[in-house]
Amino acid sequence: MSQSYAISALWNHDFEESKLETWVEELGKQLIDEKVSLGLVFLTPSFFEHAEKIMEIIRVHARVPLLMGCSSHGIITNGEEIEERDGITLSLFHLPGADLCALALNADILGG
Repeated sequence: MSQSYAISALWNHDFEESKLETWVEELGKQLIDEKVSLGLVFLTPSFFEHAEKIMEIIRVHARVPLLMGCSSHGIITNGEEIEERDGITLSLFHLPGADLCALALNADILGG
């Protein structure tokens, strides 16, 4: 298995906690250093009812200190746009030396 600083994959199965945990752990192992700096997750509507649990699984099993994402009817992974199908896209990044923090922007901050 080749290792890199970023990995992205699609989960296109039903929500099953233990299998999702294993999938997330295996993704993290594909990084050049298993220390994740950033996680990006995208969910389609069929996973909304499990969103809180999915976020917890990703934070715990990939040890993600900063997790961001959104929901949509379409998702993108590894250069492929997937519409009309359900899934979770998870991207994990190992960014040595990066100092990341979340910042929420709204119209007031942006002057609009």
